[in-house]
Amino acid sequence: QDLYGVKASKVKLAPNGINPEEFLERGKGIKRRTAFFIGSGHPPNIESVGFIINNLADKCPSITFLIAGTCCDGMDSKKVNVHLLGKVDENEKKTLFETSDISINPMFSGAGTNLKTLEYLSMGIPMVSTDVGVRGIKLKDGEHFILANKESFAEKLNTLVNDGTTKQKISKQSKLYINEFFNWKKIADDFKQTILKFKI
Repeated sequence: QDLYGVKASKVKLAPNGINPEEFLERGKGIKRRTAFFIGSGHPPNIESVGFIINNLADKCPSITFLIAGTCCDGMDSKKVNVHLLGKVDENEKKTLFETSDISINPMFSGAGTNLKTLEYLSMGIPMVSTDVGVRGIKLKDGEHFILANKESFAEKLNTLVNDGTTKQKISKQSKLYINEFFNWKKIADDFKQTILKFKI
């Protein structure tokens, strides 16, 4: 507003979005007691991987952690329940999204909307996340995801992995919410209507 000298009424922000058709229904091939994280080599993602290896893996011994992306570069773990998959192609990524039991987003720093959150939830993967991991998306704890902090993350994850009813509920509700409000088609249509109202 100040930068371009325009009225606030003529400023509209577009949220990040996804194409729901890219995320198919999860089938019967879900690998129970798996927790999935994917990320680039961005420092906040690397911090998350360190937290998974050094904290969650020991406190959640019955859960297998599947970590994909360049956030794995330079990381090492000999823990049997941590699988550092590294960079994956689209087919491998698709399989991970379709078959992982739970998604996790233990982010403690960073800015902007977290795209992986939109992808997890559009796919219908029940998610445990910190407040940083869901920034800018207006999700409701217990309805769209399970909110945790550094101290409570392991406990919340252990509880959710054994609670089929809650997993099913938040999977359905989060998928509907994300696909309705963060769908690129809807975002574009909303902007089109806004632009048509402006007096040039």
